[in-house]
Amino acid sequence: MKVDKRSGRLFHIPEADRPVYGEVPMVRDALFALGAFWVFAAAAPAVAASDEGPFADPKVWLQVGAFYPSVDTRVRVARNGETGSDLDLEADLDFPERRVLPSGTLGVRAGRGWHLIAEAYSLTRSRTAIIDRDLTFDGVTYPASATVSAGFASTVYRLTVNRDIASGADYALALAVGAHVTDFSVFLEGEGQVGQGQATIERRRREALAPLPTVGVHARYRPTPRLQLSARGDFLSLKVDDYDGRLLNAQASADYAVTRNFALGVMLRHVDYRLGVDKADWNGRIRYRFTGPAATAAFIF
Repeated sequence: MKVDKRSGRLFHIPEADRPVYGEVPMVRDALFALGAFWVFAAAAPAVAASDEGPFADPKVWLQVGAFYPSVDTRVRVARNGETGSDLDLEADLDFPERRVLPSGTLGVRAGRGWHLIAEAYSLTRSRTAIIDRDLTFDGVTYPASATVSAGFASTVYRLTVNRDIASGADYALALAVGAHVTDFSVFLEGEGQVGQGQATIERRRREALAPLPTVGVHARYRPTPRLQLSARGDFLSLKVDDYDGRLLNAQASADYAVTRNFALGVMLRHVDYRLGVDKADWNGRIRYRFTGPAATAAFIF
């Protein structure tokens, strides 16, 4: 049995689904990552000081990372004309609150002061739990005490065009315009009831691909040729066709050039994403929030 700290609800978790890892506070993660970063930076060989360094204006860079956030996910799926339950996947179905998210970013210089940046990261989780309240999902009501399996997968693709509006020998400030595309799927499976029918094993799955535009700002500063500090923020809030969404993405990072073509870095990131779907045969709401540190490695050319 497990007690959720936020809601006080009691859950039974099958033995096979119990986490085998311990929870690590986000602040400790961030301090550890920053400490390791500075120890490594102090011991690493210096980049040649004969020019502005590899971060000055690279032609191409590829960054890979591991993002370790705390996650909060809310989902509602209903058939039109019906009411669906607001599911908190971490509280109602005991989804793990922390998970490593892989990410990748590709940047290309497209001209003086112009950059194209593409990014992708994904989150996939599943769980089997005994629920403690009736849950209605896509026309099926799963009663309290039923064993329900559930899964949530989301892949985010971001493409932005950055234009420097102010720059100097060691800094740049850019405006960013682009698209934030979310490909998600969610399912529930277990013994449930449709209308007044007899209870049977029912599985319901919904998926969608939602493209939404974004605007933002991006700042870069190089206190030394081999160290770059960056911050960025992106925002959207509007309706496009069957979707309406809101996104806030904020991040701050530090990258250290170990060699002319290779850099290591750390990042703190917060993502708050809400998506509404209103299609002819169903409607739904998804909200997820990620907050936590990331470790990155970049190849610079």
